[in-house]
Amino acid sequence: SLTVLERRGLIAVVALAVVVRLVLFFIVAPEPSRFHTADTPAYLALARDLETGYADRDSNLFEIGLERTPGYPVLMQGILSLAADEEVAIIVVQIAASVGLVALVFLFTLRWAGLACASVAGAALAVDPTTVIHANYLLPGTFFAVAVLAATITFLSGVRQASPQRLALAGALFGASALIRPISLYIPLVLVPLCLLILPAAPRTRIVCSLAFLLAF
Repeated sequence: SLTVLERRGLIAVVALAVVVRLVLFFIVAPEPSRFHTADTPAYLALARDLETGYADRDSNLFEIGLERTPGYPVLMQGILSLAADEEVAIIVVQIAASVGLVALVFLFTLRWAGLACASVAGAALAVDPTTVIHANYLLPGTFFAVAVLAATITFLSGVRQASPQRLALAGALFGASALIRPISLYIPLVLVPLCLLILPAAPRTRIVCSLAFLLAF
């Protein structure tokens, strides 16, 4: 549980993150096309017709699907289906996810480095221009960052406890992030050897934990 000061620090960085992101949102919202980038039409087309984009080899949309992993279009489709196909709903969810990312960074840093460092890290991310702008673009960066951070926190917890279950969950989260951005496909090349080398456990447990991570990925 958090102390009074820690709770106040968390509330402060979350409030700062909300204000900064909403200011940009309300500036952009009157012209929804400003939420778009050059890649946005392709993601929206895939989100609105996943089956054609990823299963119909004869369609032009399938070629677009070959260039973009399905994670973000699937998330977009889920949000659009609940929000009467309103694109702005995706931005609202991304802003919420971005604020959650700030909270995660604060709590993660708090655990490892104390309140002062957590406050600095949380505040820096709350006003980071790239993070704020990406939350207000129809792009996968925000969801990807949340997935990677959640996976990293779970991985470190699994390593400390030598827990195959936690490492399997970390592998699944990193796998999910790879479906959003394929750069995560390289992560096992780094983390599996780390499990085998630094896990505080017997060699057999290290192998089991590494396999749990890799198979879940």
